[in-house]
Amino acid sequence: MDVSDSELMSRLAAGEDPALNAIMSRWSGRVSSFLFRMTGSREAAADLAQETFVKLYQARARYRPQGNFSTWLFAIAANLARNHSRWKSRHPTVSLDATDADGAQSFPEPADPNQTPGESAIAREKSAAVNRAILALAA
Repeated sequence: MDVSDSELMSRLAAGEDPALNAIMSRWSGRVSSFLFRMTGSREAAADLAQETFVKLYQARARYRPQGNFSTWLFAIAANLARNHSRWKSRHPTVSLDATDADGAQSFPEPADPNQTPGESAIAREKSAAVNRAILALAA
């Protein structure tokens, strides 16, 4: 007997936690695929899919069976993906090993408030020279 999503959510809201397993087995692949298309990252999609089901569980008492379950579930997933995208745009990451073609670090060093701009430029030039020398030793 195939139980509807609305019935599973009613059971989950009533305290039958194993109903979540049935929902997850039914929907996890589609939710992950949807999130992969939104994020472009398998790792982020997997994390967000898990978080989607956590949010579903937390909101189990607020689910109303009048609406379409898949619309509700994918709205949760889409909101999480949009939040993730906003967070990533505000917190960009740079590899600590990233270098330019000349061997210089490709990410900016934080400015030293105790140095003048000229002193900062000289320090950057020295750092680039040391990086080039280290790269030459490795070759």
